[in-house]
Amino acid sequence: MSRNRPFNCYISEEEKILLKFKGGFTYEIQKIVFMMVLVLCMSSLSLVSANEIKSSDEQGSYQPMWSNVDFIQTYVSYGLNACATIISSDYESVKGRLYLQKYINGYWSTVKSWEFSGWDYTDVCKSYNASSGKYRTKVYVNVGGEHITMYSNEKEIN
Repeated sequence: MSRNRPFNCYISEEEKILLKFKGGFTYEIQKIVFMMVLVLCMSSLSLVSANEIKSSDEQGSYQPMWSNVDFIQTYVSYGLNACATIISSDYESVKGRLYLQKYINGYWSTVKSWEFSGWDYTDVCKSYNASSGKYRTKVYVNVGGEHITMYSNEKEIN
């Protein structure tokens, strides 16, 4: 008996199940291949992002891909201390200014600033007696010719 049948012929239930399985299986393989290609594309996008910024956290610290800076962080610590940490690569000179800013009438206004300098690992923390309000720090540094500005997260002082 020949397996080739005209278009409108009868197909048994077993053949229907077999055809459904074959079609479904091919469709499932196509879905899996599509998902793998999609994951590959997405992972290459995330690799670009990872090369631009290695990591970050909620205090405003980053390990960016600058050539002269390995790490930079600025934050408002306990009480009202304005702090910054800068780690240069290859024992570079670090010069900068640390700003304490207060949020007043919709704008950030500098209430105090301090100059600092150092080599390689520079850690600066300055205290300030201030009234209640919303504060943040800003650090501007020049490390071996690279100019970087960074802001911390806000901190409410009561």
